[in-house]
Amino acid sequence: MIAARNATFDHLQNKGLSYIPSDANMFMVDWKRPAKDVVALFEQNDVAIGRSWDIWPTISRITVGSAANMEKFCSVVDKII
Repeated sequence: MIAARNATFDHLQNKGLSYIPSDANMFMVDWKRPAKDVVALFEQNDVAIGRSWDIWPTISRITVGSAANMEKFCSVVDKII
């Protein structure tokens, strides 16, 4: 989990995305646009990501999955960013 999480952080950083790192099995990404729209784009690519909140409308919670899950997450990031 740690390796998959850190590889995902590297990917997000390389894409210029802001995120709030964590030592847990989750982290937050600031998409700089409505998170609800980003959630829909991920769903269109068969990837479910976490919720957003009214107080943080551009941020989504991401749960760290397996290495394969996180590689798919990163590939969708590449498609939608």
